Amino acid sequence: MDYALFFAVFLAVLNLIPFVGNPIGMLIVALFTLITKDSLLSLFMVIVALWLVNVVHENVLRPWLLGDKLKINAFMVFISVIFGGIIWGVSGMILFIPMAGIIKVILSQSETNAHYAILFSEREKKKTVKKK
Repeated sequence: MDYALFFAVFLAVLNLIPFVGNPIGMLIVALFTLITKDSLLSLFMVIVALWLVNVVHENVLRPWLLGDKLKINAFMVFISVIFGGIIWGVSGMILFIPMAGIIKVILSQSETNAHYAILFSEREKKKTVKKK
């Protein structure tokens, strides 16, 4: 595809707009491919590639990176998304997960409030020792 780097950056910027940014970007890239390429196979391959990258990004990479770095349990992530949606709408759903991580770090730094940080934390995995 011509101008692939431009469209990659363009899609990355549009992904900052929740819910509508990615479909709008995909539509623009698909229209550009339809206009500039002769075969419908190219259009199909671009749409499938964009869809596959989006599925992997949203369902694998984002939860893996956020959950691994913040070490917040899944229930608190769920509660953060719900309260964020109630208070600030879609942008709150996105912003409340890192805010929960910030609250967890602040609570864990204080000795008097460290027991509240346990509510946000994942359970530590027990290491098993293999016997010979």
